[in-house]
Amino acid sequence: MTDISQPNIKPIIKTGDLEKIDIRVGTITKVIDIEKSDKLVKLMVDFGSFQRQIVPDGVRAG
Repeated sequence: MTDISQPNIKPIIKTGDLEKIDIRVGTITKVIDIEKSDKLVKLMVDFGSFQRQIVPDGVRAG
């Protein structure tokens, strides 16, 4: 019989720990290709009260 491994699950956080993190939702307003890169893009993200440029890691789709 094959032994099935369990996924690496992080411990459950306490309610008080939620006050330590900052999660925001934004709207991507612009996507700019980065020169000399096949995989990177620069995102302009509007968070309402401010905007930010973000270069996410990972592979560009398509």
